[in-house]
Amino acid sequence: MPAYQNSVNPDTYKIATELFGDQLDAFRQHLLDLNHARSTVGHHLRCVTFLAEAMKANSIPLAELDDAQAVAIIEKTDWRRKRKTYVTFIMKRFICFLNGHGLARPPSPRTAKEIARAELKGDYESYLRRQRGLSERTIFHCWRFADRFLEFRFGDAVGDLSQITPSDIAAFLLHLTTRTPPFRDKTPPTYLIEASVSLTVVPDTTSPLSARA
Repeated sequence: MPAYQNSVNPDTYKIATELFGDQLDAFRQHLLDLNHARSTVGHHLRCVTFLAEAMKANSIPLAELDDAQAVAIIEKTDWRRKRKTYVTFIMKRFICFLNGHGLARPPSPRTAKEIARAELKGDYESYLRRQRGLSERTIFHCWRFADRFLEFRFGDAVGDLSQITPSDIAAFLLHLTTRTPPFRDKTPPTYLIEASVSLTVVPDTTSPLSARA
């Protein structure tokens, strides 16, 4: 078993290789090409092997696998919400990788907003990874809050990043603290400041996002 899989249960890893074939190792290499840390690669593979085990237990064929199936599998666990959110992100990432190789259920045609948001997400994550040197977990949480903020600010519209103001960010933070139940995570201000710098505050930065604004 390759070194990157030495923390994965051999039995579940075997199930995953039988189900996904060469795509499991191809996904591992894809993560390595993105310069992910060993721990990040290992965590992704553990999530994928869990997915494979659940698919086998629920008789879900690879051709029927999509985001909805993955979410349904995760919702059946007794994990904490934060863990469910992160594992959902990893599983959707793997399914997107499979789709790119003509496997799993093809996604529904995306709307203009979804296309624009996906491009924005890719640029933002690339900037945080290459220019800021942030960890994958931090990048995940930065985008999670940035995406929620964009939903709050623009709703169903594609949105114009140049229209974002400090008042919009303050209104979003107020929304988080006054909602029912109140949002208890203390990190949103940090993540949103990171996002605002990339999106609007520094027009001459090397971030691809600022070029969009």
